[in-house]
Amino acid sequence: MDARRSSSTRKPAVKCTAALEFGTTNSAAAYALAGSQDITALQFPGATNIKVPTSVVVERQAPHNAVGFGPSATECYEEDQHAIFHRFKMQLYKNSRAKTLKADVGDLELPTDLVIARCLGLLKDMVLQQIKDRNALNVSAYEVQWVLTVPAIWEESSKALMRRAAFKAGLIDTETSDRLLLALEPECAALDCHETLAADLLKRGTRYVVVDCGGGTVDTAAFEAMQPKPNVRLEAALPPRGGNWGSTRIDEKFLEFLRELLDNPPCLRANTFAVFDMLTSVWEDRKVNFDVSRLSDPDARLRINLNPVLQEMDRPPKLVDAVARYNRKHPGANLKCFGAASLKLTAAHMKTFYDEVLNDIKTHVRELLRDMGRTDYVVLVGGFGGSSFVRDAVREAASESGVQVLIPPRPWASIVMGAVRFGLSRAGSCDHPGAAAAIVMVRRSPFTYGIESSMNVASFKAHHPGVSHDGRTEWNPDSKEYDVKKLFLTFVKANDKVPIDHEVKHTVCPARDLQSSVRVNLVLCPRSNVVFSDDKDVEQHGSGSVAVKSGGKWSDKHIDVSMKFGETELMMFVHSRTTGAKERVLLNFDHTA
Repeated sequence: MDARRSSSTRKPAVKCTAALEFGTTNSAAAYALAGSQDITALQFPGATNIKVPTSVVVERQAPHNAVGFGPSATECYEEDQHAIFHRFKMQLYKNSRAKTLKADVGDLELPTDLVIARCLGLLKDMVLQQIKDRNALNVSAYEVQWVLTVPAIWEESSKALMRRAAFKAGLIDTETSDRLLLALEPECAALDCHETLAADLLKRGTRYVVVDCGGGTVDTAAFEAMQPKPNVRLEAALPPRGGNWGSTRIDEKFLEFLRELLDNPPCLRANTFAVFDMLTSVWEDRKVNFDVSRLSDPDARLRINLNPVLQEMDRPPKLVDAVARYNRKHPGANLKCFGAASLKLTAAHMKTFYDEVLNDIKTHVRELLRDMGRTDYVVLVGGFGGSSFVRDAVREAASESGVQVLIPPRPWASIVMGAVRFGLSRAGSCDHPGAAAAIVMVRRSPFTYGIESSMNVASFKAHHPGVSHDGRTEWNPDSKEYDVKKLFLTFVKANDKVPIDHEVKHTVCPARDLQSSVRVNLVLCPRSNVVFSDDKDVEQHGSGSVAVKSGGKWSDKHIDVSMKFGETELMMFVHSRTTGAKERVLLNFDHTA
């Protein structure tokens, strides 16, 4: 075994805490050196903002090295040599167990964890290089406490994939390393807001919800402040929730509009550079920064340069003719041209791209505040939260419950800055003397979690009086009795308060004498009163395997299985009584795909 990967090898001291906000539309990074609370944002080459497009250019030929990220993507791209992966993080929400990703530009399909690893690897290298350039300090990846942000509503399988990608990218030396922390994005925003908003707003006892509006999802979390800064302590008031109501939904509406306007040219279909260039170089800024106050001016128009699309068309139409045709079909659109390649949209027409997603966001905020009960504030963050359309929609929904909306000074930076604070609070006083412990002390379980198990009929009747086990019994030749199979052995129930250090333990053993290992199947259910693991609303949600000593009776091979549900990722540990081994087991989600 490689010495640096041995569990017995002493880890190098932490010289830095660094956070990577790997977003659907944009990404960012920030860090703080050991012994300091000063947080520095990564400045990407050629960028004026701390957030840049989540776009990676990879070589078509194996091993598919990455050659550009963010603003350098368009400069590095050569059609016959490269492919571009862009805004692909949303695929982990739509299909959390997708094994491959198709390039957005270029005919290439690669393993999902490889694409993400290429992105994380470039971000890692840029962070370490900036530390070297600005601080004259050489830091290796293994001397960093890394924090990687993920949506709070993600499934555990997606979190596991991010951890695997971080390992492949060289951030950590083992896949189970605690030098990588996964941080939930709305929690990071909450920690940052306690630092950037006035202290009298988020004081002890304040109940508030964070609405994180990003490119792919709107992620929400609810908290009660148990202790204010400098040593913030938070308790979750509800499990995290959200949906696919991010700004990419507006991109889809805009592209539908362009396809109709320009008669659906091939360059506006999937896997084209024209779509990528249009969304990143022109549309993104217009979409987020359009001022809703212009709706009151019937003459106000938004100018959009269509050159990225028109120059990719074999026979581009005259824009004036395309506009006239569209206006005849949609009399209220009132589109106009500006020169040969620019379009002028009315503010009212622009708003039609937003209407559907804004209604979804308002409905969600109303339901969130209803379930929250007493609420002092709604805190709005995220890149899409900078849109005046979104701000007005959230204010409208919150005002119906008499709740004020707070917006931090830099809502687009709250997550990455808060992620560094999260890492500092968890890195330990030895690595970061003087670090303020800002932490979520209690979380809420979004589901009922447990493992698939069995027990003899007599025990089942004692534990579940009056519950039928029809069709679920099987003769056990070793114990010489019938077992009830497919039982849901509960570890934690939906909406339970779960402290971060809470560990639930159960004992299992092989069903047969000849078994050399036991597979522990994790199951989940939205209900709290679940009994059987084969009920329709129960999901198989991964498994862990542990070896047992060969030979002997099955009844002598007891294994303690413990789960931690209060952390940002679900953790499984096993302890074999026969071998004495106790270790974290990575959950495998492949068999549930």
